Amino acid sequence: MAVSLARSGVPLTVLHRHERGREAARAAGAKIAADVAELAADAEVIGICVKDEHQVDQLLEGPEGLYSKAVAGTLFVIHSTIAPDACARIAADASGRGFFAIDAPVTGMPVRAAKGDLTIYVGGDAAQLERARSGLEKMGSTILHMGAIGTGQITKLVNNLVSITTIGLIAEALELGMACGIEQEVLKNALKAGSADSFTLRQFDFFQTTWLSEERGGIEDAARRSGKDLGLALKLARDHYLDLPLAGIALSILPQAVARTVKGQGRG
Repeated sequence: MAVSLARSGVPLTVLHRHERGREAARAAGAKIAADVAELAADAEVIGICVKDEHQVDQLLEGPEGLYSKAVAGTLFVIHSTIAPDACARIAADASGRGFFAIDAPVTGMPVRAAKGDLTIYVGGDAAQLERARSGLEKMGSTILHMGAIGTGQITKLVNNLVSITTIGLIAEALELGMACGIEQEVLKNALKAGSADSFTLRQFDFFQTTWLSEERGGIEDAARRSGKDLGLALKLARDHYLDLPLAGIALSILPQAVARTVKGQGRG
């Protein structure tokens, strides 16, 4: 996302905890900040893309946080997938300190992020969305204003509810086909040509490789990542007195089901 912004010519400063991320942003033309103060010094809009609600709060709060270092009137754009009510809390807190906040979680996975072709769901004040729009359009081809603060997150959780449960279903379908003697690649190509085709199916190689890789923490971390989003969706359902049995099943079988398809790739 940062690379797409920098390559488009948007003046960009990046704070990234990993050297690989810093180098990629620098190579695309971004300035690299040493700390939050340097990041916030001249910023009008700051995009926040970290793992979870706790990390968002860490970045905002405290004597070295953005609330202490940013210029009054700065807009914080929360790209992280967190609970909708957390976004409402953050927006209210930011407003009380002279800042603005909207939620803008993204979907499209690395393949679309690399092309600047993400879909971005936005919740919050329309005027603040317009402040961020030119930058968002460099990262995504589809910018959807879903409503009040937190509705971007609701939409992202609903989207992930479909995509993550689909991962589990694809894994089980492939496992069944391979057990019956069909090679996995032959079977995947057949599904892509039929009514089972989907973006998730077309990116299933990513889930079997990068998603499960030791570099990304292996099966345990993949379970944590998928479990976080499904857990947020299940909590949202409980808050509205709904039961989502398929989501619960997906939570219990991922990513072990994907790992089984990796082990069984040679069947046929």
